[in-house]
Amino acid sequence: MEEGIIGGIGKAHSSGKAYEAITEFMGQKVGFGREIKAAYMHRDMLEEALKLRRSVRSRLGCVEEIIAPLLPSLGVHPGPGTVGISLYPVDYKR
Repeated sequence: MEEGIIGGIGKAHSSGKAYEAITEFMGQKVGFGREIKAAYMHRDMLEEALKLRRSVRSRLGCVEEIIAPLLPSLGVHPGPGTVGISLYPVDYKR
């Protein structure tokens, strides 16, 4: 999301490449090595959410994480196979 608008960050030809791109994008936004709290979401794709978590853990300093399924009311829009992340830096101040 950029200025309230949801959009893509690129195209990848495999889930591994997609998770690398997501991790790179997040690292550029918050800073590699900066401590973060992260929530991983999935729609019936726990193993894929775990792959994304491994990618993020390898490059960012996760101090707290949760993994949760998307509720049907949210998961209906992106569809089956959806995996995502929401994160923020621990030292974030408004």
